[in-house]
Amino acid sequence: MQLINRNSTALAHRPGTNRSGLAGALGLILILGWGCANQGLKLGATPDGQAPHGARAALIEHNKTAEAATPAELIAAGDSDRASGNYQKAHRAYVRAHLADPKDLKALERIAYLSLRSDPQDSSRLFQELLSESPGDASLFVGLAYAELHRGRMDAASAALDGALAIDAEYPAAHAAYAIVYDNRQEYPRAQASSQRATDTQEKPKPQLLNNLGVSNLLAGEPAAALDFLAEANRMDPSSALAANNLGLALGFLGRDQAAYDAFRLHGNRGDALNNLGLACYLRGDHESAREHFEAALLTGETDEVRVLHNLERLNSEAVAGVPALAGGWR
Repeated sequence: MQLINRNSTALAHRPGTNRSGLAGALGLILILGWGCANQGLKLGATPDGQAPHGARAALIEHNKTAEAATPAELIAAGDSDRASGNYQKAHRAYVRAHLADPKDLKALERIAYLSLRSDPQDSSRLFQELLSESPGDASLFVGLAYAELHRGRMDAASAALDGALAIDAEYPAAHAAYAIVYDNRQEYPRAQASSQRATDTQEKPKPQLLNNLGVSNLLAGEPAAALDFLAEANRMDPSSALAANNLGLALGFLGRDQAAYDAFRLHGNRGDALNNLGLACYLRGDHESAREHFEAALLTGETDEVRVLHNLERLNSEAVAGVPALAGGWR
């Protein structure tokens, strides 16, 4: 399944290039994208848990503080910019943080994560250099694993995660990343187990981990189990389009079409929501409803017509060929 968001950039449900099963075999387009959240980098707080705020944060952002910003403040400012999608500003803040304290690797680690967006190979090199300086840092091994996942190198990613777990056997970010590796290998029970272990290690699981656990259950063909995790992830982080979209898919797989549409509408327009509902119907084997929703999406004039037409063409071609929507159905 090719997964594309509204900004016309490919959005993989999981890092990696070779996708299969539910995520790679169907060829339909889900507008807004779906998938798992990257657990390699915790954003939005300084190392001591205090984020800058108010007037001082604004001065730090524009490099106009009378008193020099601390590296922790600069990193927190960069994290805020990264979370809001302003990657250039985030990069500048991280560079300033590194120059303020060249011996601290936190800023360089974040720069390496930023490079994942444009050059996973360079990101991999950066993480390897950081590990040469700090070989006992489990988070750097996880960062390297994500870089290798983006390059489609599952064995290299596994080796990096083994390094992280050798340092901390219960490191949740490593188990969450291992779930991604297993899903790419279609080892869905192992992916579920890794996602569950990542969640169990925390007293209050983060919504990203719950989202990932829900996706692992979706890929394993267990939408009812996925629904609980995705509903909680959406409740904890109502601003997450990813969690809402995955919640919509789980509801759609279970035949709860109105609830699925409502979930898709949380962060999308009518056309996008109808297209995504059509995809959910297709995946559960209801081709007639899928066609109705795809055609209704076109009539709204609020979505990318080329992508919806692609879905209709795929549906028509499989109907002619007599291809079943999803072999084995959903449990």
